Amino acid sequence: MGTTKLAYLIDLNGQTGTAARPCDQKMDYVLHAKDQVLMPAQVSARVNAHRATGTAFEATVRPEQLTP
Repeated sequence: MGTTKLAYLIDLNGQTGTAARPCDQKMDYVLHAKDQVLMPAQVSARVNAHRATGTAFEATVRPEQLTP
């Protein structure tokens, strides 16, 4: 599984220059549920359960399951 998260919220009103502007991206959680379709409320419930226990990171994919 590959995960790419990009969301560009750009307000160009009043922008007259072409100088580079900083980009700040934040991601709170990534949840992958293999072979499941989850409703947004179910995703929130699972993420909130991790937050409640103080879980910042959990990897359940074994190295042999990874594909190059």
